[in-house]
Amino acid sequence: MDVIDGRVARALHQESVFGAFLDATCDKFGVLAILIAEWHFGIAPWYILLSILLLNLANAISAYIITEVKKELHIPPSRNGKNAMFLQNLGLGAFALANVVSNQTVSNIVYGLGFVLVLTGVFILGLPNTIGYFKIAFSLEKK
Repeated sequence: MDVIDGRVARALHQESVFGAFLDATCDKFGVLAILIAEWHFGIAPWYILLSILLLNLANAISAYIITEVKKELHIPPSRNGKNAMFLQNLGLGAFALANVVSNQTVSNIVYGLGFVLVLTGVFILGLPNTIGYFKIAFSLEKK
């Protein structure tokens, strides 16, 4: 859904500051719900979930500063940011799948894949993207 909604709004000329804010807010609450569920049911390690939570919190803070404090109306999403979120979600799905696979070898492989996907999404793609947003938020770099 996250990939489609912005494109539809742009195609129909229905973009708005509130719509962008609402989209990002709903995305963050969706991520939070998944993180809470995976923590509650012991699906993924707490430190993996915490890394995703902190990255999303840092993105939300920088977005707030850019849009509400600096009054810049548009924060263009980056391909790396979208890819980072995709890998994080895919990794969380892999953790969930590993918990229901009956074959222990396959379960271990899928669980390991979850680690690789989430860590790549958080640290290789996500963190540099977040640092870029913080540079914009704190006027260290122009958009």
